[in-house]
Amino acid sequence: MTSARTKISPSRKLWSFIEMLAHRRQMTDADLAALTHVCERTVKRDRADPDMIPLERLMRYLSLGLSGNEIMKAIEVAFAEKEEE
Repeated sequence: MTSARTKISPSRKLWSFIEMLAHRRQMTDADLAALTHVCERTVKRDRADPDMIPLERLMRYLSLGLSGNEIMKAIEVAFAEKEEE
């Protein structure tokens, strides 16, 4: 008997990574909103539907503790996994 594996979108994986970075820095939604220049409501909407996050805002979220090269590597890995599906 095989177990069913749930497919997780690259956007959801990136959002999980953002949440992990925010948690490590003990950041609230207000802190994330200030970092990305949006309101807390937008952060909550992004969390609910990460597929709709504009690329510019996604990069601001990822800047929580990553260099430009690290951001690009995370994106490459997430999308490479999607291509394998």
